[in-house]
Amino acid sequence: MQNLFLDPIVHQSLVQLRSSGKKFYIAQSGSCGGLVPALESIPGASKFLAGARFCNDCEDTADFLEMTPEKFVDANVAELLAAKAYWKCLEYARRRGEPNAEVIGVGMTAAIEKDRHSEGTKRVHICIYTPGRVENRYETFWKLSEDASFEVRAMKRAEEAQFCDLFVFNAILSFLGQPVSNKNLQAPLIGTELAPLDQLKVDRSKPCIIARMMNEFPFGYVAWNGHYPPMVRESLGERFPMQRVVECGSQVILVPGSYRPLHHGHIDLARMVSQMTGRTAVFEISVSHPDKVVDEAEIEGRMNQFWGFAPIVVDQAPLYIEKARMYPGVPIAMGADAVLKLLDQKYYGGTLQGLIDVLEEFRRLGTIFYVNGRLDETTGQFVTLSDIPIPARYRDLFREVSMRVDMSSTKLRNAVASSHSNP
Repeated sequence: MQNLFLDPIVHQSLVQLRSSGKKFYIAQSGSCGGLVPALESIPGASKFLAGARFCNDCEDTADFLEMTPEKFVDANVAELLAAKAYWKCLEYARRRGEPNAEVIGVGMTAAIEKDRHSEGTKRVHICIYTPGRVENRYETFWKLSEDASFEVRAMKRAEEAQFCDLFVFNAILSFLGQPVSNKNLQAPLIGTELAPLDQLKVDRSKPCIIARMMNEFPFGYVAWNGHYPPMVRESLGERFPMQRVVECGSQVILVPGSYRPLHHGHIDLARMVSQMTGRTAVFEISVSHPDKVVDEAEIEGRMNQFWGFAPIVVDQAPLYIEKARMYPGVPIAMGADAVLKLLDQKYYGGTLQGLIDVLEEFRRLGTIFYVNGRLDETTGQFVTLSDIPIPARYRDLFREVSMRVDMSSTKLRNAVASSHSNP
């Protein structure tokens, strides 16, 4: 079987990704046909390929997703893989000192030919993901009849694997707006090197998608079924219901923030407090703040950052005491700078008694705060819980988190704004 990734036209398109200005992370499950090695063979591949993960089976896929989906080959899992890939890519880019990197997550899950006859549709689902734009694609393969030989099944499996990877590659090019003409690409994907297609033992009751592709490639290097056109979603955030946070109070910990944007410091904190408490971290965004109300479009954009990554709840509880009242008994993770604001008497009528009354209410509600140190950008000092003057009677309400990440959403926003103003 010819390796189409060695074709000069395909290779030229692969090289184009190097100058795209984007970074990719590719997560694949169920099939791997040579795309990643082809990308890695390009000099300077690290400029655009942040990483890749091939999940060999369902257990490996569940491990990568950190969850077990109901099905392993469908559009939802492709999105979950792509979303997780996006976050891996974003985290790696920022850890490597590239906070402004434009990153894209690529997910693919496939069920392809086995070494024996099996029921079920052979298919591939692909998703290209960014928080503001998601594209999904789907294709089915024709099936061999029950008496097809092992050799025939092996060849078909290899060709389907290559098709899946070409499908992924084509979807990436389409997402970037640069699908490539294929008029000079002559090699068929299946059939002629093994035997004429009409001599293969094909189950004629199934659509022969790849047979159509032998002589025509209507889009880039591979075709897809006209019954399943590419789907683009501009919005995909899903909220974790507030009532569910209350119902699962003993199993979750709240991680509030504005998340403009979400960065790996937030992610690391959530992981740390989850490990400390044995609870699931639920991120929280308040629609209203003491000095403003965030519009729906802005909230939707912030929610999209969490799709396939972590649960997010959106409420109208700008103050920590309001969060505690809304989710009684649910612990809250926060930074040391937020503790300083929480203890500021100006928010409680400017009196010590007002602060004491609120701290007493926290105790009655069963609220415990997990506090992470934060860098004071004014003084340059790293402030931890031990540096904060908490009334001795209420110190048991606060637990220290031992983690340091000198990253802030404000710095990231300023860096992005600077890069846009100085191209």
